Amino acid sequence: MQIREHQQKLLRDIPLRIPEGALAATVDTGVDGPASLDPLLTVLDAAGAIGALLPDRTMIRA
Repeated sequence: MQIREHQQKLLRDIPLRIPEGALAATVDTGVDGPASLDPLLTVLDAAGAIGALLPDRTMIRA
């Protein structure tokens, strides 16, 4: 509990600053089991920040 209370005090004393142009995504970690990162990946994909990586065919030996 001490760590949580300390973190809450820090947030009250020094609020988080979100940089201009930052992307917003919400990941629900309140459910049982692993959290889905789909909302985050959707936001990043829409912004063009991520994409599929394809193997470089020139590096493949026959």
